[in-house]
Amino acid sequence: MKEGWKTEKLNDVCIIDYGTRVVRKKDGGSIYPVYGGGGATFKMDTFNRENCLVVARFAMSEQCTRFVSGKFFLNDSGLTVSPKDTILSQNFLNWILIANNNLIYSFGKGSAQKNLDMEEFRSMKISYPTNPSEQQRIVEILDTEFEKIDVLKANAEKNLQNAKDLFQAALKKEIYSDITQPLIDLCESIIDCPHSTPIKSSTKTDYPCIRTSELGMGIIIWPSMQYVSKDEYQKRIGRLTPRYEDIVYGREGTIGNAIMIPKDYHFCLGQRTTLFRPNKSIVNPQYLLYCVISPFVYKQAMEKNTGCGVAHVNVADIKQFKIPMGRTIKEQQSIVFKLDEISNNCSALQDNYTQTIALCDDLKQALLRKAFSGEL
Repeated sequence: MKEGWKTEKLNDVCIIDYGTRVVRKKDGGSIYPVYGGGGATFKMDTFNRENCLVVARFAMSEQCTRFVSGKFFLNDSGLTVSPKDTILSQNFLNWILIANNNLIYSFGKGSAQKNLDMEEFRSMKISYPTNPSEQQRIVEILDTEFEKIDVLKANAEKNLQNAKDLFQAALKKEIYSDITQPLIDLCESIIDCPHSTPIKSSTKTDYPCIRTSELGMGIIIWPSMQYVSKDEYQKRIGRLTPRYEDIVYGREGTIGNAIMIPKDYHFCLGQRTTLFRPNKSIVNPQYLLYCVISPFVYKQAMEKNTGCGVAHVNVADIKQFKIPMGRTIKEQQSIVFKLDEISNNCSALQDNYTQTIALCDDLKQALLRKAFSGEL
């Protein structure tokens, strides 16, 4: 540690203040947003915090620290931290907490949801320069550099969305037809996953388990994939063994995402997924996938949404989705060829923008490491 820096337990130099429990039905209003461990939920007519950094206490996500601007109400799912005296500035403390986001997340305990272990949090060691001017210097550098990175990231995110919108527009144009058929008539079978989400194994040498979080718009999101042991895999297959060119559809949460099972992969399925087995004598599987993820079918899914807090569509309704048809297999293949080319071009753009976003996050982490090791 650089000379002039001090390391202490968080509880020795800081005051931890919990938020206040509120209920939307009883306490809701229309002026100030209510925050807990995540984003804003509802609004109230009173506030208890202003311009401060919030740490998640209950139902923690990987982003468990966030700065909230303006006046807001903090409920009991979150907490705030302030210095006990002027030797440590609030602005510098905020950056300390942001820099330790991953460590704080590791203090989360629980399987169903992670709740912050307060003893570990209070005992967390923080380092800071004892000179207030040095703290201010570091804060100014971080504020300036993060603002530049945030502009770059925002532009990349905007361009990423533009690339996604471009593909959706192509789907809408190429897929639309006045002639439709119910999805059930185009499939050999439509089977809802009967399993809960276990996940017992974690080594990538085992069997991948597709859950809704792995379903993108026609692509598998591999980084979030979880794996199950051979024994667990054997329990999950049987009447629901995904085959090459089967389609897996997400019916809860981010409904409407779907993927097609690639060749030479052995998957099992997690809960909230439904499997379509296309009748290949009637419909090209890739054409059906493009239909399923098109705005035309997504609109039908949202119209059948029965969820209150979490979006959900019933399997009985899924079977009746109207799929644009009136095309021969050869005509379907021609549409697939055209959409594949557009998809590949859009995917290349998305990869570039995704890499830029990841680079921005890496730059932030590098800056924070330098700042709190006394190297900035």
